[in-house]
Amino acid sequence: MGGNRPVRTAAVALVLAAAASLSLAAFAQETDDYRSTPYLRIDPEKTLVSRADGFVPCGECHTQEWEVWKETKHAQGFEDMHRNPAAQDIMQQMDLRVTKRQEALCMRCHYTVGADHRAVTGVSCESCHGPARDWMDAHNRYGDGVSDPGRESPENRARRIASTEEGGMLRPSGNIYAVAANCLECHTVPAEELVNRGGHSTGTTGFELVARIDQVRHNFLTPGSADASTAAANRPLSPERKRLLYVVGRILDYEYSLRGLAEAGTSGRYANSMGRRVSSAYRELEAVAGAVEIPSVVGILRLGAELRLVHDNRTQLAAAAEAIRELGREFGDSADGGRLVGLDPLIAGER
Repeated sequence: MGGNRPVRTAAVALVLAAAASLSLAAFAQETDDYRSTPYLRIDPEKTLVSRADGFVPCGECHTQEWEVWKETKHAQGFEDMHRNPAAQDIMQQMDLRVTKRQEALCMRCHYTVGADHRAVTGVSCESCHGPARDWMDAHNRYGDGVSDPGRESPENRARRIASTEEGGMLRPSGNIYAVAANCLECHTVPAEELVNRGGHSTGTTGFELVARIDQVRHNFLTPGSADASTAAANRPLSPERKRLLYVVGRILDYEYSLRGLAEAGTSGRYANSMGRRVSSAYRELEAVAGAVEIPSVVGILRLGAELRLVHDNRTQLAAAAEAIRELGREFGDSADGGRLVGLDPLIAGER
């Protein structure tokens, strides 16, 4: 069994009904402060990163994580993405003169945006873990007079985690679905004109969350600790964690492919590509269901079987994506990777 609670049919029906009235741009981290612009993904007023190298403030304490990050494409894109010939061609087709200011759609995914609404660095800590203004001070408070996280009381740890999550921090150990959603928000491209007119790709083909996370892995914290200095190495993902991430990635791929198709206003390259992506993601989930019994996945497949996959079906597709998000969160919150061993051949690419 997948270690998941039974599918809550009534709850899913309520989500479907409510989601029909939601904006199609219902991304995980949007707020009313900047929802009116298509150019921003997270609230620039809440970002604290202040240097192009991303060192301040996160790298000042999380030095090992920062050393890993600065060698990734996420970091290096700040200096070289806009110089890429393909990017320059897209800019020309879209009549863009800049990539690092608010009037450029590039801002949504390729950069972290500061309070002046200009890019300050590439895809950074705050791009993935949430803009830090409202949780930075809380996330390292280990208790009165306590500076060593190893001496933090369980009660203080619980309060600290609750406070950081309330402030918008996305913690992989606490809300893996929300953290991983950041990946699919950008590795699918919810911008029809950018594709059809600008020639941008429609997203990363064959995106596989386990492999991608391993590429940017910075797993230095020991379990239950907030002190990176206590770790000796960048620990690989455990088999149990890989299984969990594999399913989360498949669900997210399906959710965001549906969101992309819902954005399509006309037939054409964008709509056709998103339609193919939806079908492919559905087949991947069928393979998961064939390997391990997971109630959330079964519920998602049932939802998908009723969908009309065409570009003029926004309301139904967007509502289904919201319901799938609810089921995905349920899986991420409750699944036990130890019970998903049947997924190992899929993860290894053996079937």
